[in-house]
Amino acid sequence: GDTVVLGEAQTLGVIDLSSGEDIVTLAGGVNTLTINNAETINAASGDYSDTVYLGVAQERGIISLLGGSDRLFLANGTNVLTVSGAESITGDMGNDRILLTDAMTTGVIGLGGGSDTLTLFNGANTLTVSGVESVVGAGGSDVLVLGQSISGAVVALGDGSDTLSLFN
Repeated sequence: GDTVVLGEAQTLGVIDLSSGEDIVTLAGGVNTLTINNAETINAASGDYSDTVYLGVAQERGIISLLGGSDRLFLANGTNVLTVSGAESITGDMGNDRILLTDAMTTGVIGLGGGSDTLTLFNGANTLTVSGVESVVGAGGSDVLVLGQSISGAVVALGDGSDTLSLFN
């Protein structure tokens, strides 16, 4: 696999890697770029607002965006990701499975079409979700707002003093 460490922030770039266990580390500063075929994407330490577009669906991946107001856009297809540090996750068509590894305190997640599953971090999460057919919580006091009407979805927020606000 390849390891790519960006030396300076990218404002409109595409990184396209091939097979193997590929790692991309973003540079300090505000990055806006498309990344294809990287199994691990890491942001630089600091309070930067990065925007990452996945150009191809990820069957597995780890994305760590750290500080700032970071946005992650998923590729059309099935994405199975472990995500931390993103304040916004936007999906497309496909059966996405997203596992949050840190609390989202002001998050917005819209996974689009398909049969999508969101697993929350074991802590206090505050987020708005849409296009998610299954939400799984753990311990912690979660505040979940449905951003659109849903039918047949499963929301299991787990232990804690949770709040669920339905779409109006």
